[in-house]
Amino acid sequence: MRIFSEFWIGTKGLKFLLVLSIIVTILVAPISWNAYDVNFFIEWVDVAEQYGLFNIYRYCSKVAYPPLPVLIWIPMYKVGASISNTLYGYIDYSILRITTKIPIILFIYGTAYLIYRYFGRKPLGYFLLYYGVYAIIAGYQFDAIAVFGLLASYIFLVQNRPVLTGISYSLALLTKHALAAVFPYLLIVYWRRTGSKATIKFMLTTILICSIIILPFFISDPSSFLSKVLIFHSQRYPQLLSIYAIPLYIVHYNYWLLPSFITWIWIIPYITIYLILLLLLSISRCNRDCILLGYTSLIITMILLNKVGNTNYQLWYAPFLAIFVSKYNSKFMKTLYIILPIITIVLHDFMTLYSAAVVQGQYFITEDLRYYDAEDLVLQSFKDAPIYGDIKLPLLISRTYFYNLHLVFYENIWLTRLLLTIVYLSSLGYFQYKILKELKNKCGFNIKLLKGVVQKP
Repeated sequence: MRIFSEFWIGTKGLKFLLVLSIIVTILVAPISWNAYDVNFFIEWVDVAEQYGLFNIYRYCSKVAYPPLPVLIWIPMYKVGASISNTLYGYIDYSILRITTKIPIILFIYGTAYLIYRYFGRKPLGYFLLYYGVYAIIAGYQFDAIAVFGLLASYIFLVQNRPVLTGISYSLALLTKHALAAVFPYLLIVYWRRTGSKATIKFMLTTILICSIIILPFFISDPSSFLSKVLIFHSQRYPQLLSIYAIPLYIVHYNYWLLPSFITWIWIIPYITIYLILLLLLSISRCNRDCILLGYTSLIITMILLNKVGNTNYQLWYAPFLAIFVSKYNSKFMKTLYIILPIITIVLHDFMTLYSAAVVQGQYFITEDLRYYDAEDLVLQSFKDAPIYGDIKLPLLISRTYFYNLHLVFYENIWLTRLLLTIVYLSSLGYFQYKILKELKNKCGFNIKLLKGVVQKP
């Protein structure tokens, strides 16, 4: 295959791939977003205007993020609405999508720039070929901010720049608080490499920035903040491509048939394996390559053992795995990296939500434990989409000529998700195995070391 010649290593090839990436971004940015999520984001704007910005967590029905996404979405939405009203006299959703996605696109290409500058053209090419990048833009997900912060924090960490590490990591943490799992590893690495002074600088920088952003919202209503940011996630059922969601698929979404501990049992293996991995990493070598492997392994572990298997989480490890696979001549590994998001995002959405919309069925969203009208979700997601015209046309064509096929998919959504979950987690397990093998060969990572640590008096 031509891809394995890595044509983007040359200047012309890199320019071609970059131009192609920008074209795809321009095409997908205005046509869609995930209406289910965005409807809650729009509510943020209404509540901020009526009750004040810092009362978002009190009055909004759902704010499942730390405050940074709120602070980015609201002003960009207002800019888009203002431009749309000026141009058309009404709210045009294509204009809203373009303006609100500007920060997402900037962080995506900011990540690409960091890869290019610090790791070279080879991993940049794999990152730009990764479909998950464009799915984040098309669907509008804040994970673009988190992954930029993660990669930047690694770069500044190995450069021994604790303040910049803290600033970068705060971006990730204030976007997706699940990434707090990386914080202890950062502390350990700083302590081992540079001692207490740099460790304290990094820790204080992170705490200070997070406190400045979080405290005004928290002080306004501590109970609502904790309820929506933390308790909501602790009580939700496992969903999408998570190993803990498999029982839900087996009982065909009849969640009341499952024991109540399904919502929290995941935390036991998660914490156990996480602590073992963290301990082994803390006594392994601490050079640039080993830290990168440690970062990647921790992120994949978080996803493998999390009860929420959202497809947008695939962006978290995308730049790190791009760097990893670019160093090896394994065609299988490189192919898997590229096709995995296509299988688990494109194929998944086609066989589940889109098929449900074609047959005008109901679509179960585990997060709310309720069914939604699938066609309405799809139509809202593509409202005012330019270029492609009315999204009703492909739905009508599919309904006319391929109804029976989509009916089969719709009636077996549980099976589709079950099989794709197995494929996804097996693939991540394969990458994790390869990374741990590298850690063992190059960094002194060895499970036998754990026995020695435990037996120390």
